[in-house]
Amino acid sequence: MAATAPDEQGRVNQALICGDSNGYTGPNALVGEREQAYRVRFAIRGTGGAVSVGTVAWPNDPSTPDDRVHDPVQMKQSVVPGDEWQLCEGTFVLVPAAAETKMRNARVADGSAPWSVRWRWEDGYTFDALFPGSQDESVRLGDGWGQRDHRNTDRGATLPYVIRRGEAPGALDVFSTVFVGTADARQPVATNVRELPLPAEAPAGTVALAVETSEGTDIVVSMLDPAAVTIETPAGPLSTDARLAVVSLADARPVRAQMVEGTTLRLSECELTLDAPAFEGEITGSGSEAGRSWFEAAGAPEGGELTGDTLLVEDGEHLRAYPIRGVEPAADGLRVLTKLDGTGFVARSGERWRIPRVASWEG
Repeated sequence: MAATAPDEQGRVNQALICGDSNGYTGPNALVGEREQAYRVRFAIRGTGGAVSVGTVAWPNDPSTPDDRVHDPVQMKQSVVPGDEWQLCEGTFVLVPAAAETKMRNARVADGSAPWSVRWRWEDGYTFDALFPGSQDESVRLGDGWGQRDHRNTDRGATLPYVIRRGEAPGALDVFSTVFVGTADARQPVATNVRELPLPAEAPAGTVALAVETSEGTDIVVSMLDPAAVTIETPAGPLSTDARLAVVSLADARPVRAQMVEGTTLRLSECELTLDAPAFEGEITGSGSEAGRSWFEAAGAPEGGELTGDTLLVEDGEHLRAYPIRGVEPAADGLRVLTKLDGTGFVARSGERWRIPRVASWEG
């Protein structure tokens, strides 16, 4: 047995040493067979809180701590120490293989150019996944674990797997896909997608796509951290600061557009402007009764149709989203209903609210 000193929260790492190991390296540790299940039993007592049980192993080089792999032990019962000795038992798989190494009929390809996958059903329905391709991206296809029934009636079932991996070191991995379902063997609405070049000042996580459709081309710009950018498109430079901007083109001219959580969107004759990307303010209260639940939103706009929009609520640690079921006047703003006639979600505590604004244009 070996243990570390308690940390600031009183947590302790305690190890049951199998073979000669210090927990960091294990050149003489107990040797097991990879991907095989093992059973572990131990007795415990003490005054600590709940205990989580895991294993450490070295799949390649036990002489270095950098090769350590941690995996959980599935215990038969919760491990909560007390005054009396308890016998505990669990199982674990020694360094389980990644999903991609377990696939059958595996194929590997370069994912830097646009590509697609289509699945067909006997009734004529097709489902397409369109990928724009990205520099330094690799693709692995195959058939993997597909069991869905917890009663194990479909043991051995497989599903098609698509695994994409970005190989560029230090880059923020952003994967874009367009999914298209088509019934009765009709022409799919979308047929191709490609990435548009981003300017150097584009925030990390920005995506710009050109989606070829049966009616023309849709330009889609998405940003995790919105900022003003200008992107070259088939219709000319598109400028926006929106979290999401979509412009539909016909014959390389804008015909309709939508902007979500932004103040400006410009492309040729298409122009959208708002004075603020979102409505926001303080939450002064919340409540629930008789199948209803609500937030009191100070400073919320009156006279606008907010039903169906999304209310974002921050509590200092979390950001929660609520579909708006309705609104009512309140003393210092609006009562925003998140549950009405038993449908919706209970309003939990919050400090601030925000409703992203949406603007549309048609040429």
